[in-house]
Amino acid sequence: FDSTPPCANRWATTIASRPPRFANMVGVVFLTAAVGKLVTFTYVSRAIYARGLAGPEVLVSIAIAVELIGATLLALGLHVRRAAVGMIGWLAVATLFIHGALTDPMNRSFALSNVAFAAGLLLLAAHGAGIASLDKARLRKQLQLENP
Repeated sequence: FDSTPPCANRWATTIASRPPRFANMVGVVFLTAAVGKLVTFTYVSRAIYARGLAGPEVLVSIAIAVELIGATLLALGLHVRRAAVGMIGWLAVATLFIHGALTDPMNRSFALSNVAFAAGLLLLAAHGAGIASLDKARLRKQLQLENP
């Protein structure tokens, strides 16, 4: 018995099956976050150091790399399901270790926005990026090669 209302499944499928606009938008958000960390590298490093975490420069560099790679994959519509799952894991780690002090209104705001992004990423992980993504183009090409 499926307790999910039919309209919820239809809505999720409709959003996720659009040409890769949704994945593009999510990718652009993470790309913006990575560029923001690059521009304010010292400030972000100090903020992480203030949280008591060791090696803040290394942690910020890792954050930038993860966000740049994930954002690029999502924006291009390439390996979207894997990228979405990886970014969900990244958001979980960032939320727990960086924004875990939920009594601080700023941390609470970041944590809640991370939960919202994780929900969107779950949608992409479940349905992929859509018909106009590079993933679908690769699949179409593979099917054409297998069935000439």
